[in-house]
Amino acid sequence: MQKRDLISGWNESKVKDPVAFASFVGWSHLVLSGLLAIVTVAWALQLIPESVFDFLLVAASLVPLIALFRAKVKYGR
Repeated sequence: MQKRDLISGWNESKVKDPVAFASFVGWSHLVLSGLLAIVTVAWALQLIPESVFDFLLVAASLVPLIALFRAKVKYGR
């Protein structure tokens, strides 16, 4: 087993498949960055009002949290 200390509190022994777990969480961060880019460009082009922009930013920021909980359920011990 390879030791990885890239994330504070990360412990590979707490998950069944650490590579799949990390991949799942990593992809959620990629989705987050894409959503942030889309929302920011839409706001900058004045396609959405500021109140919708705020809501979409909060909604986008929940993506990694939801993915983390899902990964814990799917790959946790």
